[in-house]
Amino acid sequence: MENKKDLRIRSKVISEGANRVPNRAMLRAVGFQDEDFKKPMIGIASTWSEVTPCNMHINDLAVQAKQGARNNGGAPLIFNTITVSDGISMGHGGMLFSLPSREAIADSIEIVTGAERFDGVVAIGGCDKNTPACLMAIGRMNIPSVYVYGGTIQPGNLDGKKVDIVSAFEAVGQYQDGKITDEQLHKVECSVCPGPGACGGCIPLIRWPQLQKQWVCVCLVLLRHQLSQRIKHWNAKQPVNRSSHFLNRKSTQETL
Repeated sequence: MENKKDLRIRSKVISEGANRVPNRAMLRAVGFQDEDFKKPMIGIASTWSEVTPCNMHINDLAVQAKQGARNNGGAPLIFNTITVSDGISMGHGGMLFSLPSREAIADSIEIVTGAERFDGVVAIGGCDKNTPACLMAIGRMNIPSVYVYGGTIQPGNLDGKKVDIVSAFEAVGQYQDGKITDEQLHKVECSVCPGPGACGGCIPLIRWPQLQKQWVCVCLVLLRHQLSQRIKHWNAKQPVNRSSHFLNRKSTQETL
């Protein structure tokens, strides 16, 4: 009977050898058994957070992704990163922190994945900054990876009409012009975001329901460029720099 290919492309440095007994002991504390060390370790990067409806449901998706990875022969572990809501942070000093969060998210995913020697990653995002951040990290790490979009929020209902976060911005303008009352403005505020999901606004210039296909195409082009650069290095028999630009170090001689 033909032996199956060993998919532990990186985690093997942890899962085998007497010198790695302390490493494995730590993993046993989080639920690993003997058979798990024979499987590829899969990181599930969750951007779950209660600070925004865009990500409040991501943990449920992460749990499902973990079960899927386990059912298909992996040894999965969930880890978290931060998220920032553009919609909540805009209009005041908090907006200064929104764009930088994208780099922090990408760096944190890469750091955990590199430190734990995961063989693959499933990254789940749902907001304007953590979606590109997940893809940035995937492009840098050069390991088998999948990105899952958490989905868009459903529209609310106000007096029989569909409303979304854009309706709230419009209502503010109408209120300033004296066209609606305090009570009407409050009704809009309480109706436009009925539950979890990425908001339906153009923040910034990305309206997920309409532009999702175009965004995916852009991401594929970027990842294809990353892959072509790797292939050039391989063909030239040069060492590939797998370290993060965040760490700004040359690649080590460690076998990955």
